[in-house]
Amino acid sequence: MATIHLLPKVRNNGASMKLRFCKTPKSLTDALAKKSFGFLMVVVAAPCAQANAEKIRMPQLERLEKLTVGPDNHFQVAVSPNEDKIFFTRSTNLASRLYWRGLQGYQALGQVNAFEDAVYDTKDPSLSPDATQIAFTSFEQQARGDVCVKSVQVGTGSAALCAGETVTSEQPFWLSSTKIGYIRRPTGAPRAQLVSFDLSSKEKAILFEDQILSADAHPSQGLVVYSSFAEDKKGTGSSRSVLKAFSLNNRSTRTVGIALPGLSGFPKFDVTGGFVYFAQFSNDTNADSVIDGNDNGIIFRIRSSQLSDSTSSIMPEQLTTAEQNCNFPAPGRSSLYVTCAFEGALDVYRLPKTGLVPASWQESHLLDAYRTSRAIAERSLITNTLRYRYPNYQKFESIEQLMSHHILTGEYQAAQYYLEQVEQLAPAAQREGFAVLKNLLEVLQYRSVEKLDQVSPEFLQLLGSK
Repeated sequence: MATIHLLPKVRNNGASMKLRFCKTPKSLTDALAKKSFGFLMVVVAAPCAQANAEKIRMPQLERLEKLTVGPDNHFQVAVSPNEDKIFFTRSTNLASRLYWRGLQGYQALGQVNAFEDAVYDTKDPSLSPDATQIAFTSFEQQARGDVCVKSVQVGTGSAALCAGETVTSEQPFWLSSTKIGYIRRPTGAPRAQLVSFDLSSKEKAILFEDQILSADAHPSQGLVVYSSFAEDKKGTGSSRSVLKAFSLNNRSTRTVGIALPGLSGFPKFDVTGGFVYFAQFSNDTNADSVIDGNDNGIIFRIRSSQLSDSTSSIMPEQLTTAEQNCNFPAPGRSSLYVTCAFEGALDVYRLPKTGLVPASWQESHLLDAYRTSRAIAERSLITNTLRYRYPNYQKFESIEQLMSHHILTGEYQAAQYYLEQVEQLAPAAQREGFAVLKNLLEVLQYRSVEKLDQVSPEFLQLLGSK
Protein backbone atom coordinates (compact mmCIF):
# COMPACT_ATOMS: atom_id res chain seq x y z
CA MET A 1 0.00 0.00 0.00
CA ALA A 2 1.41 3.39 -0.92
CA THR A 3 2.02 5.86 1.89
CA ILE A 4 2.11 9.60 2.33
CA HIS A 5 5.00 10.95 4.36
CA LEU A 6 4.97 14.34 6.05
CA LEU A 7 8.25 16.28 5.97
CA PRO A 8 8.91 19.79 7.27
CA LYS A 9 10.70 22.21 5.02
CA VAL A 10 12.22 25.55 6.00
CA ARG A 11 10.75 28.53 4.21
CA ASN A 12 11.55 32.24 4.55
CA ASN A 13 14.58 31.61 6.76
CA GLY A 14 12.69 29.30 9.08
CA ALA A 15 9.64 31.52 9.31
CA SER A 16 7.30 28.58 8.82
CA MET A 17 7.07 24.88 8.13
CA LYS A 18 5.92 23.59 4.76
CA LEU A 19 4.45 20.17 4.09
CA ARG A 20 6.31 18.22 1.43
CA PHE A 21 5.03 14.86 0.26
CA CYS A 22 6.77 11.92 -1.35
CA LYS A 23 5.89 11.18 -4.92
CA THR A 24 2.68 9.20 -4.93
CA PRO A 25 0.80 7.66 -7.88
CA LYS A 26 -1.78 10.03 -9.31
CA SER A 27 -4.50 7.39 -8.99
CA LEU A 28 -3.93 7.25 -5.26
CA THR A 29 -3.90 11.02 -4.77
CA ASP A 30 -7.12 11.31 -6.77
CA ALA A 31 -8.75 8.66 -4.61
CA LEU A 32 -7.61 10.36 -1.41
CA ALA A 33 -8.82 13.74 -2.62
CA LYS A 34 -12.32 12.35 -3.07
CA LYS A 35 -12.37 11.08 0.53
CA SER A 36 -10.70 13.97 2.33
CA PHE A 37 -11.51 17.55 3.24
CA GLY A 38 -8.61 18.83 1.20
CA PHE A 39 -6.57 19.93 4.22
CA LEU A 40 -6.54 16.88 6.53
CA MET A 41 -3.63 14.69 5.48
CA VAL A 42 -2.74 11.21 6.65
CA VAL A 43 0.65 11.18 8.31
CA VAL A 44 2.65 7.99 8.73
CA ALA A 45 6.09 7.35 10.11
CA ALA A 46 7.33 5.20 7.23
CA PRO A 47 10.57 6.53 5.74
CA CYS A 48 10.26 8.32 2.43
CA ALA A 49 11.92 6.30 -0.29
CA GLN A 50 12.57 9.43 -2.33
CA ALA A 51 14.21 11.32 0.57
CA ASN A 52 17.84 12.20 0.07
CA ALA A 53 19.09 10.08 2.95
CA GLU A 54 22.72 11.10 2.73
CA LYS A 55 21.78 14.73 3.39
CA ILE A 56 19.56 14.01 6.39
CA ARG A 57 21.19 13.44 9.77
CA MET A 58 19.53 11.17 12.31
CA PRO A 59 19.95 12.98 15.66
CA GLN A 60 18.85 10.98 18.69
CA LEU A 61 16.69 12.21 21.54
CA GLU A 62 17.83 11.73 25.12
CA ARG A 63 16.54 8.62 26.87
CA LEU A 64 14.86 8.04 30.21
CA GLU A 65 17.02 6.20 32.75
CA LYS A 66 15.04 3.82 34.95
CA LEU A 67 15.87 4.03 38.68
CA THR A 68 13.34 1.62 40.22
CA VAL A 69 12.33 -1.88 39.19
CA GLY A 70 9.95 -4.62 40.23
CA PRO A 71 6.22 -5.36 40.09
CA ASP A 72 5.29 -2.64 42.63
CA ASN A 73 4.44 0.97 41.82
CA HIS A 74 7.11 3.59 42.64
CA PHE A 75 6.17 7.27 42.45
CA GLN A 76 6.31 10.75 44.10
CA VAL A 77 10.09 11.07 44.10
CA ALA A 78 12.07 13.61 46.17
CA VAL A 79 15.78 14.11 45.43
CA SER A 80 18.61 15.30 47.71
CA PRO A 81 20.43 18.54 46.78
CA ASN A 82 23.59 16.76 45.55
CA GLU A 83 21.48 14.04 43.89
CA ASP A 84 23.11 11.19 45.76
CA LYS A 85 19.83 9.85 47.16
CA ILE A 86 16.14 9.74 46.24
CA PHE A 87 13.08 9.15 48.41
CA PHE A 88 9.84 7.87 46.91
CA THR A 89 6.54 6.13 47.62
CA ARG A 90 6.18 2.42 46.94
CA SER A 91 2.68 0.94 46.70
CA THR A 92 2.36 -2.78 47.38
CA ASN A 93 -1.04 -4.48 47.69
CA LEU A 94 -2.72 -1.08 48.20
CA ALA A 95 -0.31 -0.21 51.06
CA SER A 96 2.01 2.77 50.52
CA ARG A 97 5.40 3.23 52.25
CA LEU A 98 8.33 5.61 51.91
CA TYR A 99 11.53 4.10 50.51
CA TRP A 100 14.93 5.42 49.48
CA ARG A 101 17.90 4.39 47.39
CA GLY A 102 21.35 5.81 46.79
CA LEU A 103 22.55 7.01 43.41
CA GLN A 104 26.31 7.20 44.00
CA GLY A 105 29.04 4.75 44.95
CA TYR A 106 28.04 1.29 46.12
CA GLN A 107 24.52 2.56 46.86
CA ALA A 108 23.98 3.07 43.14
CA LEU A 109 23.72 -0.69 42.62
CA GLY A 110 19.96 -0.42 42.87
CA GLN A 111 19.14 -1.63 46.39
CA VAL A 112 15.92 -0.10 47.70
CA ASN A 113 15.51 0.46 51.46
CA ALA A 114 12.51 1.27 53.64
CA PHE A 115 12.73 4.75 55.15
CA GLU A 116 11.49 3.38 58.47
CA ASP A 117 10.14 0.10 59.79
CA ALA A 118 6.52 1.09 60.11
CA VAL A 119 3.25 -0.78 60.05
CA TYR A 120 1.30 2.29 58.87
CA ASP A 121 1.08 3.94 55.46
CA THR A 122 3.18 6.94 54.43
CA LYS A 123 3.43 8.94 51.19
CA ASP A 124 4.21 12.39 49.68
CA PRO A 125 7.94 12.78 50.57
CA SER A 126 9.35 16.34 50.53
CA LEU A 127 12.91 17.22 51.55
CA SER A 128 13.76 20.43 53.42
CA PRO A 129 15.98 23.01 51.63
CA ASP A 130 19.03 21.85 53.62
CA ALA A 131 18.06 18.16 53.16
CA THR A 132 18.22 17.44 56.90
CA GLN A 133 14.49 16.81 57.34
CA ILE A 134 11.74 15.13 55.37
CA ALA A 135 8.05 16.02 55.43
CA PHE A 136 5.48 13.39 54.48
CA THR A 137 1.86 12.31 54.86
CA SER A 138 1.41 9.78 57.64
CA PHE A 139 -1.55 7.53 58.43
CA GLU A 140 -0.24 6.37 61.82
CA GLN A 141 -2.58 8.42 64.01
CA GLN A 142 -5.09 9.69 61.46
CA ALA A 143 -6.77 7.40 58.96
CA ARG A 144 -7.47 10.34 56.63
CA GLY A 145 -3.83 11.45 56.70
CA ASP A 146 -1.74 13.83 58.80
CA VAL A 147 1.40 15.79 57.86
CA CYS A 148 4.60 14.96 59.74
CA VAL A 149 8.29 15.94 59.72
CA LYS A 150 11.29 13.97 60.95
CA SER A 151 15.05 13.72 60.48
CA VAL A 152 16.12 12.48 57.08
CA GLN A 153 18.82 10.29 58.66
CA VAL A 154 17.65 6.70 58.35
CA GLY A 155 17.77 4.60 61.50
CA THR A 156 18.21 7.46 64.01
CA GLY A 157 14.98 6.59 65.77
CA SER A 158 13.98 10.25 66.00
CA ALA A 159 10.30 10.93 66.65
CA ALA A 160 8.21 12.61 64.00
CA LEU A 161 6.65 16.03 64.60
CA CYS A 162 3.09 15.99 63.24
CA ALA A 163 0.55 18.76 62.64
CA GLY A 164 -2.12 16.88 64.58
CA GLU A 165 -4.84 17.25 61.97
CA THR A 166 -8.24 15.60 62.35
CA VAL A 167 -9.31 15.96 58.70
CA THR A 168 -7.60 14.92 55.47
CA SER A 169 -4.22 16.65 55.18
CA GLU A 170 -1.63 15.85 52.54
CA GLN A 171 1.05 16.93 50.05
CA PRO A 172 3.48 18.83 52.32
CA PHE A 173 6.08 21.20 50.87
CA TRP A 174 8.61 23.60 52.38
CA LEU A 175 7.93 27.33 52.77
CA SER A 176 11.25 27.84 54.59
CA SER A 177 13.72 25.76 56.58
CA THR A 178 11.42 25.95 59.64
CA LYS A 179 7.96 26.09 58.09
CA ILE A 180 6.00 23.76 55.82
CA GLY A 181 2.81 24.16 53.83
CA TYR A 182 0.25 21.49 53.09
CA ILE A 183 -3.27 20.97 51.76
CA ARG A 184 -6.09 20.48 54.25
CA ARG A 185 -9.39 19.11 52.91
CA PRO A 186 -12.23 19.68 55.42
CA THR A 187 -14.90 17.01 55.16
CA GLY A 188 -17.84 18.16 53.04
CA ALA A 189 -16.31 21.56 52.24
CA PRO A 190 -16.24 22.67 48.56
CA ARG A 191 -12.80 24.25 48.96
CA ALA A 192 -9.48 23.05 50.32
CA GLN A 193 -7.23 25.08 52.60
CA LEU A 194 -3.54 25.86 52.14
CA VAL A 195 -2.11 25.69 55.66
CA SER A 196 1.30 26.75 57.01
CA PHE A 197 2.82 24.90 59.98
CA ASP A 198 5.69 26.47 61.96
CA LEU A 199 7.95 23.67 63.21
CA SER A 200 9.36 25.83 66.03
CA SER A 201 6.23 27.38 67.51
CA LYS A 202 3.89 24.55 66.37
CA GLU A 203 1.48 27.23 65.16
CA LYS A 204 -0.76 26.62 62.15
CA ALA A 205 -2.35 29.27 59.91
CA ILE A 206 -4.65 29.13 56.89
CA LEU A 207 -3.03 31.04 54.03
CA PHE A 208 -5.96 30.84 51.60
CA GLU A 209 -8.86 28.66 50.46
CA ASP A 210 -9.50 27.44 46.92
CA GLN A 211 -10.00 24.29 44.91
CA ILE A 212 -6.42 23.07 45.35
CA LEU A 213 -5.34 19.93 43.53
CA SER A 214 -1.58 20.10 44.17
CA ALA A 215 0.88 22.81 45.23
CA ASP A 216 4.53 23.77 45.76
CA ALA A 217 6.58 26.79 46.87
CA HIS A 218 10.14 28.07 46.79
CA PRO A 219 11.61 30.13 49.66
CA SER A 220 13.37 32.56 47.31
CA GLN A 221 10.28 33.29 45.22
CA GLY A 222 7.73 34.10 47.90
CA LEU A 223 5.12 32.27 45.81
CA VAL A 224 2.93 29.22 46.13
CA VAL A 225 2.08 27.71 42.74
CA TYR A 226 -0.90 25.37 42.69
CA SER A 227 -3.25 23.67 40.23
CA SER A 228 -6.87 24.69 40.51
CA PHE A 229 -9.93 25.69 38.48
CA ALA A 230 -11.08 28.97 37.00
CA GLU A 231 -14.21 30.10 35.19
CA ASP A 232 -14.15 29.34 31.49
CA LYS A 233 -13.30 32.50 29.51
CA LYS A 234 -15.95 31.59 26.93
CA GLY A 235 -18.68 32.50 29.40
CA THR A 236 -20.30 29.08 29.34
CA GLY A 237 -20.42 28.84 33.12
CA SER A 238 -18.12 25.83 33.11
CA SER A 239 -14.67 25.74 34.71
CA ARG A 240 -11.26 25.04 33.27
CA SER A 241 -8.14 23.67 34.93
CA VAL A 242 -5.34 26.18 35.45
CA LEU A 243 -2.21 26.97 37.42
CA LYS A 244 -2.44 29.77 39.98
CA ALA A 245 0.22 31.72 41.87
CA PHE A 246 -0.36 32.96 45.44
CA SER A 247 1.96 35.66 46.77
CA LEU A 248 3.08 35.08 50.35
CA ASN A 249 3.96 38.78 50.60
CA ASN A 250 0.74 40.57 49.63
CA ARG A 251 -1.67 37.59 49.86
CA SER A 252 -2.86 38.03 46.26
CA THR A 253 -3.70 35.28 43.77
CA ARG A 254 -3.42 35.37 39.99
CA THR A 255 -4.19 32.85 37.29
CA VAL A 256 -1.29 31.68 35.14
CA GLY A 257 -2.37 31.12 31.54
CA ILE A 258 -0.69 28.10 29.92
CA ALA A 259 -1.00 27.70 26.13
CA LEU A 260 -1.91 24.00 26.33
CA PRO A 261 -5.09 21.91 26.25
CA GLY A 262 -6.24 20.03 29.33
CA LEU A 263 -5.30 20.00 33.00
CA SER A 264 -2.05 21.23 34.60
CA GLY A 265 -0.97 19.46 37.78
CA PHE A 266 1.83 18.66 40.23
CA PRO A 267 3.79 21.95 39.89
CA LYS A 268 7.32 21.83 41.26
CA PHE A 269 9.99 24.54 41.54
CA ASP A 270 13.55 23.58 40.71
CA VAL A 271 16.23 23.99 43.38
CA THR A 272 17.18 27.50 42.19
CA GLY A 273 13.59 28.68 41.90
CA GLY A 274 14.19 29.65 38.27
CA PHE A 275 11.73 27.19 36.70
CA VAL A 276 8.40 25.59 37.53
CA TYR A 277 7.97 22.06 36.22
CA PHE A 278 4.50 20.52 35.90
CA ALA A 279 2.56 17.67 34.32
CA GLN A 280 -0.03 18.33 31.63
CA PHE A 281 -2.98 15.98 31.06
CA SER A 282 -4.37 16.89 27.64
CA ASN A 283 -6.74 14.04 26.80
CA ASP A 284 -9.12 11.53 28.34
CA THR A 285 -6.80 8.60 27.64
CA ASN A 286 -8.52 6.16 30.02
CA ALA A 287 -12.00 6.84 28.56
CA ASP A 288 -13.71 7.79 31.84
CA SER A 289 -15.08 11.03 30.32
CA VAL A 290 -12.87 13.18 32.59
CA ILE A 291 -9.42 14.69 31.98
CA ASP A 292 -7.52 14.30 35.25
CA GLY A 293 -4.35 12.93 36.82
CA ASN A 294 -5.34 9.39 35.87
CA ASP A 295 -4.75 10.16 32.19
CA ASN A 296 -1.45 10.16 30.30
CA GLY A 297 0.79 13.03 31.41
CA ILE A 298 3.49 15.08 29.70
CA ILE A 299 6.12 17.09 31.59
CA PHE A 300 6.53 20.79 30.75
CA ARG A 301 8.29 23.73 32.39
CA ILE A 302 8.00 27.52 32.45
CA ARG A 303 10.28 30.20 33.87
CA SER A 304 9.32 31.45 37.32
CA SER A 305 9.58 35.02 36.05
CA GLN A 306 6.60 34.28 33.78
CA LEU A 307 4.31 33.64 36.74
CA SER A 308 3.70 37.40 37.02
CA ASP A 309 2.42 37.57 33.43
CA SER A 310 -1.37 37.51 33.68
CA THR A 311 -2.04 39.17 30.32
CA SER A 312 -1.26 36.32 27.92
CA SER A 313 -0.91 32.56 27.71
CA ILE A 314 2.61 31.26 28.37
CA MET A 315 4.29 29.01 25.84
CA PRO A 316 5.85 26.22 27.98
CA GLU A 317 8.77 23.98 27.08
CA GLN A 318 7.84 20.32 26.51
CA LEU A 319 10.24 17.82 28.11
CA THR A 320 8.73 14.34 27.62
CA THR A 321 6.28 12.64 25.22
CA ALA A 322 2.68 11.57 25.72
CA GLU A 323 3.42 7.88 25.15
CA GLN A 324 5.85 7.88 28.12
CA ASN A 325 3.03 8.98 30.44
CA CYS A 326 5.02 10.90 33.08
CA ASN A 327 4.03 13.02 36.08
CA PHE A 328 5.29 14.04 39.57
CA PRO A 329 8.31 16.03 38.28
CA ALA A 330 11.16 16.52 40.79
CA PRO A 331 13.97 18.64 39.33
CA GLY A 332 17.45 18.30 40.84
CA ARG A 333 20.48 20.46 40.14
CA SER A 334 21.52 18.58 37.01
CA SER A 335 18.77 16.05 36.31
CA LEU A 336 15.00 15.79 36.29
CA TYR A 337 13.33 12.91 38.14
CA VAL A 338 9.84 11.84 37.10
CA THR A 339 7.30 9.07 37.57
CA CYS A 340 6.35 7.32 34.32
CA ALA A 341 4.09 4.41 33.38
CA PHE A 342 5.02 3.14 29.94
CA GLU A 343 6.78 -0.11 30.87
CA GLY A 344 4.09 -1.70 33.02
CA ALA A 345 4.12 -0.40 36.59
CA LEU A 346 4.79 3.14 37.78
CA ASP A 347 8.53 3.72 38.13
CA VAL A 348 10.98 6.54 38.78
CA TYR A 349 13.10 7.74 35.86
CA ARG A 350 15.87 10.28 35.35
CA LEU A 351 16.54 12.53 32.35
CA PRO A 352 18.34 15.85 31.72
CA LYS A 353 16.69 18.91 33.29
CA THR A 354 16.24 20.31 29.79
CA GLY A 355 14.21 17.28 28.70
CA LEU A 356 14.50 14.70 25.95
CA VAL A 357 15.47 17.23 23.27
CA PRO A 358 19.14 18.23 23.73
CA ALA A 359 19.51 21.90 24.61
CA SER A 360 22.35 22.21 22.08
CA TRP A 361 20.18 21.32 19.09
CA GLN A 362 19.77 24.08 16.56
CA GLU A 363 16.89 24.47 14.12
CA SER A 364 18.51 22.18 11.54
CA HIS A 365 18.93 19.39 14.12
CA LEU A 366 15.27 19.67 15.11
CA LEU A 367 14.09 19.50 11.52
CA ASP A 368 16.29 16.47 10.83
CA ALA A 369 14.96 14.78 13.97
CA TYR A 370 11.41 15.45 12.83
CA ARG A 371 12.10 13.95 9.40
CA THR A 372 13.61 10.76 10.80
CA SER A 373 11.26 10.24 13.75
CA ARG A 374 9.09 7.13 13.62
CA ALA A 375 6.65 8.11 16.38
CA ILE A 376 3.93 10.75 16.20
CA ALA A 377 4.44 11.55 19.91
CA GLU A 378 8.09 12.38 19.18
CA ARG A 379 7.08 14.58 16.26
CA SER A 380 4.72 16.51 18.54
CA LEU A 381 7.58 16.96 21.01
CA ILE A 382 9.88 18.29 18.28
CA THR A 383 7.18 20.57 16.85
CA ASN A 384 6.54 22.06 20.29
CA THR A 385 10.28 22.48 20.82
CA LEU A 386 10.51 24.40 17.54
CA ARG A 387 7.62 26.60 18.66
CA TYR A 388 9.27 27.22 22.05
CA ARG A 389 12.79 27.97 20.78
CA TYR A 390 11.86 29.76 17.56
CA PRO A 391 8.82 32.09 17.77
CA ASN A 392 8.53 32.09 13.97
CA TYR A 393 7.12 28.57 14.29
CA GLN A 394 4.22 29.75 16.46
CA LYS A 395 2.08 30.17 13.37
CA PHE A 396 -0.68 28.50 11.40
CA GLU A 397 1.34 25.64 9.88
CA SER A 398 2.77 24.38 13.17
CA ILE A 399 -0.56 24.61 14.99
CA GLU A 400 -2.27 22.74 12.16
CA GLN A 401 0.47 20.14 12.37
CA LEU A 402 -0.13 19.60 16.10
CA MET A 403 -3.84 19.28 15.43
CA SER A 404 -3.17 16.59 12.83
CA HIS A 405 -0.91 14.68 15.23
CA HIS A 406 -3.63 14.57 17.87
CA ILE A 407 -6.24 13.44 15.37
CA LEU A 408 -4.01 10.58 14.22
CA THR A 409 -3.47 9.38 17.78
CA GLY A 410 -7.16 9.63 18.70
CA GLU A 411 -6.59 12.55 21.11
CA TYR A 412 -9.67 14.46 20.05
CA GLN A 413 -9.93 16.92 22.97
CA ALA A 414 -6.45 18.27 22.26
CA ALA A 415 -7.23 18.31 18.53
CA GLN A 416 -10.31 20.45 19.21
CA TYR A 417 -8.18 22.89 21.23
CA TYR A 418 -5.77 23.43 18.35
CA LEU A 419 -8.61 23.45 15.80
CA GLU A 420 -10.04 26.57 17.48
CA GLN A 421 -6.72 28.33 16.90
CA VAL A 422 -6.43 27.03 13.34
CA GLU A 423 -9.93 28.33 12.52
CA GLN A 424 -8.94 31.82 13.66
CA LEU A 425 -5.73 31.84 11.62
CA ALA A 426 -6.93 29.99 8.51
CA PRO A 427 -7.54 31.75 5.20
CA ALA A 428 -11.21 32.57 4.66
CA ALA A 429 -11.48 29.98 1.88
CA GLN A 430 -10.60 27.15 4.29
CA ARG A 431 -12.77 28.07 7.26
CA GLU A 432 -15.84 26.25 6.00
CA GLY A 433 -13.83 23.04 5.76
CA PHE A 434 -12.53 23.45 9.30
CA ALA A 435 -16.12 23.90 10.51
CA VAL A 436 -16.88 20.47 9.03
CA LEU A 437 -13.82 19.05 10.79
CA LYS A 438 -15.07 20.49 14.08
CA ASN A 439 -18.30 18.53 13.74
CA LEU A 440 -16.33 15.41 12.87
CA LEU A 441 -14.11 15.71 15.97
CA GLU A 442 -17.13 16.13 18.23
CA VAL A 443 -18.64 12.94 16.81
CA LEU A 444 -15.36 11.02 17.04
CA GLN A 445 -14.84 12.12 20.63
CA TYR A 446 -18.34 11.05 21.64
CA ARG A 447 -18.01 7.74 19.78
CA SER A 448 -14.69 6.97 21.49
CA VAL A 449 -16.44 6.61 24.87
CA GLU A 450 -19.37 4.60 23.56
CA LYS A 451 -19.54 0.94 24.57
CA LEU A 452 -18.17 -1.54 22.07
CA ASP A 453 -20.66 -2.53 19.37
CA GLN A 454 -23.35 -0.29 20.86
CA VAL A 455 -24.80 2.99 19.69
CA SER A 456 -26.59 5.02 22.34
CA PRO A 457 -29.61 7.26 21.67
CA GLU A 458 -27.49 10.21 22.78
CA PHE A 459 -24.94 9.44 20.08
CA LEU A 460 -27.64 9.21 17.42
CA GLN A 461 -29.04 12.53 18.61
CA LEU A 462 -25.58 14.09 18.27
CA LEU A 463 -25.28 12.78 14.72
CA GLY A 464 -28.68 14.21 13.87
CA SER A 465 -27.65 17.67 15.03
CA LYS A 466 -24.64 17.83 12.69
